[in-house]
Amino acid sequence: MHLHDTPVPVLTKGKTGTGRLWTMERDDRPFGRPRAAGCGPLLLPDRSGAHAETWLGDFHGLVQAETFPRFGRLYEPGRKPGPLREATSWAHNRQRGG
Repeated sequence: MHLHDTPVPVLTKGKTGTGRLWTMERDDRPFGRPRAAGCGPLLLPDRSGAHAETWLGDFHGLVQAETFPRFGRLYEPGRKPGPLREATSWAHNRQRGG
């Protein structure tokens, strides 16, 4: 699973604010299988970790996402149905000094 968010301007109640356009890609196919990967966008009002907990639901396994403190609960060993394994990108890892 790969997650990425991009800030986008949104108009709410006559004012311009910033929303987050999330892109999620999933490709669980083994090498050489023809089954297509899945991809989908979500427009959300903020970067709350609660949003990620909701849409990741029962998923467990490897997740490549930006290093973001609000995602910490997703990687806890006691998470049900199982913990996520974090795979950060080199660019974001360099940004945080890791």
